[in-house]
Amino acid sequence: MTLINSSHRAYAGTLIARMHVDLGSPREITRSAFALGGEETKTWSFSYNVGPESYGRGLEVRFVDTDGGVVDTCRNTLA
Repeated sequence: MTLINSSHRAYAGTLIARMHVDLGSPREITRSAFALGGEETKTWSFSYNVGPESYGRGLEVRFVDTDGGVVDTCRNTLA
């Protein structure tokens, strides 16, 4: 995943990846401290076990700042 900070402001916080399956509650699969300087681009990668489900999965990544506010969210549906 590529994260791009197009502003001049630096951001620090936590990246949290969660798996959504069917209509159930999402489960957290990883989290990591992360910081982006002004106009900086970084990549973030992780691996995880998808589980027994064969379809109906979605992946959500949130960037949460040090105050606990969600700065941005990205979602992908995994068929």
